[in-house]
Amino acid sequence: MTIGFGLVLSAQKAGLIAVGVFFIGHILADFAWYTAISLMVSQGRNYLSRNLYRSVIGICAVVLILFAGYFGLNAVKF
Repeated sequence: MTIGFGLVLSAQKAGLIAVGVFFIGHILADFAWYTAISLMVSQGRNYLSRNLYRSVIGICAVVLILFAGYFGLNAVKF
């Protein structure tokens, strides 16, 4: 959030159009990134056994849950 806010403030100095261009560019970059990730995940299924694929997805899910808990506890403490 802090890096993005700084970039928006920099774009704002150039005008409202720059903020709009920054926003559209950011959304397009997110779309490209998530498209690439989803393609890798869907194609990765072809290269891994079913059990290994399910294990990798399960580990990713546990890591995401741990991150959510960590950030949630820090938010409560803050």
